[in-house]
Amino acid sequence: MRLGKSLAVFGMVLIIISFSNLGGGGSGTFVGPGQYSGEWIRTGGDFYLSVEPDYQGDVVSIFVLNYDDTLKVINSTSTVNTSPIFERINVTEYEGRIQIIIPGLYSILVTSCVNETGYSMNLKPILPALPFTISGFGLITTGLILILMKKSRFLEKD
Repeated sequence: MRLGKSLAVFGMVLIIISFSNLGGGGSGTFVGPGQYSGEWIRTGGDFYLSVEPDYQGDVVSIFVLNYDDTLKVINSTSTVNTSPIFERINVTEYEGRIQIIIPGLYSILVTSCVNETGYSMNLKPILPALPFTISGFGLITTGLILILMKKSRFLEKD
């Protein structure tokens, strides 16, 4: 019975966590060719990303990388030996959904393709984060089944 209750409570915690994704927000700065600028995000699921250069006609490249690939870029200042989760090369703007399969720490990096340019970046979470929600409901269901099985065995003994 304790195991069932523990699983059900842990499942509820996961469901609550699924609604507490990254808070969203925005940033922006200047970046030149061969330089990378961006920010770290910790996310449990998909999010909307919007990147727009400050001046019409400026071209940027956008990369979403996991933690290990971001460290490679920091050390080598190149995305050559990385496997981006998402990339758009030579775009004048981007707005869309980024799919994150595994919750964790990611970076969104922007680089200019031609000359130094300013850009603005906005993030908006998509809630609930499905991996946590599905796991939570699975644990709650398993916990309730264990509780009901224990109670039915207890009633049969009488």
